[in-house]
Amino acid sequence: MNAHTLPLPLNAIIAALAYFLAASEGWCLGSRIGNQDAEAVARGNAFAATADNPSAIYYNPAGIRQLPGWQFRMGSYITTVESEYRGPAGNTSTKDKYAMVPQLYATHTPKDSRFSFGLGIYSPFGLGTEWPRGTGFDTLSTQTKLTYIRINPVLAVELLPGLSIGGGPTLNHSSVILKSALPAPGDEFSFDGNNYDIGYNAGILWQPHPQWSFGFSTHSNTSFDYDGSVKFTPAPGESPAPGESPASAELEFPQWYTWGVSYRPTPQWNLEFNLDYTDWSTLDTATITGPGGNIPIAFDWIPGFMYRFGATYDFGNGWSASAGYFYTENSVPDRTFRPAIPDTDLHTGSVGLAWRRGPWTLAGAAQFTTGPWRKVEGSTPNALSGQSADGEYRYLIPAINLSLGYKF
Repeated sequence: MNAHTLPLPLNAIIAALAYFLAASEGWCLGSRIGNQDAEAVARGNAFAATADNPSAIYYNPAGIRQLPGWQFRMGSYITTVESEYRGPAGNTSTKDKYAMVPQLYATHTPKDSRFSFGLGIYSPFGLGTEWPRGTGFDTLSTQTKLTYIRINPVLAVELLPGLSIGGGPTLNHSSVILKSALPAPGDEFSFDGNNYDIGYNAGILWQPHPQWSFGFSTHSNTSFDYDGSVKFTPAPGESPAPGESPASAELEFPQWYTWGVSYRPTPQWNLEFNLDYTDWSTLDTATITGPGGNIPIAFDWIPGFMYRFGATYDFGNGWSASAGYFYTENSVPDRTFRPAIPDTDLHTGSVGLAWRRGPWTLAGAAQFTTGPWRKVEGSTPNALSGQSADGEYRYLIPAINLSLGYKF
């Protein structure tokens, strides 16, 4: 789908929501943010076949059929990310920053109705990396920042007892900042742009037996024609003076699919496995178009899987505990590897607690992700500087997620 120009009132609404969510800045090293609720995060995000709180709007919108009356949920994913590099120019790491990515969900199921309604506001993608100058690859990237905010109304309907479907449109706003050094010492190139697009999500939830539940969900691809500007900033004292010109860039975000199965051997235990497929092959070449011509940025990513395992134990006194693990495949080939997104295989473990009392739910999860050292060889060098991304990279990502829910 192509980007769209929206009428002023809707622009104002989106701008207000973007301001409210500005705490997040969409800042999460990686690109796709799958951590959208504390109880789900504690289970390794294996939640598509359970989907029993308002965050089902993201994980599987068919799940909101399980939620009677009005239910609200808000939360935040809080993390700091360190990416390390070692190579011919020496060792370095990204600058430490903390990120907060909020989530808001609301659902309503009228009494004796087969229909349920929901609205979610969340950030399904985000990116933030900042490398110091002098890394040996600074003409490839010094700073990248991606902000992505999604508004997602959904409708779910019970087709048969135990079988529901759900889905809805997504209204998406994204902005991006790309910065890199130029071959002359101190010079810098940057692009800054933003735009909107629309998409959709959908899901199915089938519960044929009290012990078994099966879920499927998908989020469509989105495509942005970022409108903005390119800027050249020379080193202090150099000429010519800084210059800024109108520019645009195209970037496509992938569709993904999630299949889940939940097994409850006893009323206290819930064990779940999810298989997640992201079609990163849609991200091929991004082109920055400006008055000086086109600047192609090759990605040529490949599709990747995530394997998610989670378990929850309900103590029966309002408390429950969860643990989970998921493995994420690397999707970036060596040839087009860029330090802006230093992708590697990722291992993520998590634990969490949830407490319910009356209409209130409070949940918290702790998560730790590690990406072992990845050796990059044969990456395409910068045509002007000859610098390449060759070297070794790894991730360390501690995070917490907190959620608060209320129903009536």
